[in-house]
Amino acid sequence: FYICHQTDIGVDKEILCQPEEEKERTFILIREEIYRELYVAIQELPERNREIFALYVLGKNDDEIAESLSLDEHVVHEYKKEAIHFLKNRLGNQFYWFLWMKNIQIARLLLNDGKKYAGIT
Repeated sequence: FYICHQTDIGVDKEILCQPEEEKERTFILIREEIYRELYVAIQELPERNREIFALYVLGKNDDEIAESLSLDEHVVHEYKKEAIHFLKNRLGNQFYWFLWMKNIQIARLLLNDGKKYAGIT
């Protein structure tokens, strides 16, 4: 950290600043911690909920998931709803980070190689 000057509404003030490389490192640490917590929470889901949620995160809609798993679309919707409800309760505000960061890396958390991305060995 270092002291830098910032002008805010015409007022100069000194604040603590982070070098860009330090900001990047901080972001990576935060992202890894979120991945780790997501991985743990997702592993607590029942297997069918986890499987359906993984397909949902990968961009599949209820109809596509139902077809690929030979299930009724209503059943898929209920499993997905249960998974989302559980994760919202388990993760609180971090679940919304999950939605914001929803991408292939996070989807991999739901699949077999999730430990690699969550930093868990």
